[in-house]
Amino acid sequence: MSPDAIAQERREECRRTVLEHLVGRSHVACHPQDIRRALNAGRAHDFDLEEVVSALAFLVMSSPQLATTVRDPMGATVYYQATAAGVLHHERGGRA
Repeated sequence: MSPDAIAQERREECRRTVLEHLVGRSHVACHPQDIRRALNAGRAHDFDLEEVVSALAFLVMSSPQLATTVRDPMGATVYYQATAAGVLHHERGGRA
């Protein structure tokens, strides 16, 4: 398998895992650093913050939108939350 194909599989795995994390906590908005820590704790994942942020950007920009941004009303910190479409996407096994 080529290095590009391996990198693509890793990006896709990161996206799926980040969405799974957000869906499991769909009632709260999560900070990217907290998501990274949770994904890497007790699992075989070793995603860095850049990979998690890229996955979040993909989920926010996807159609349908699978995640949304939530800004802290007291500052500029951005949090992320699964949308209803994201929850359905995950529940349907990644199918639209």
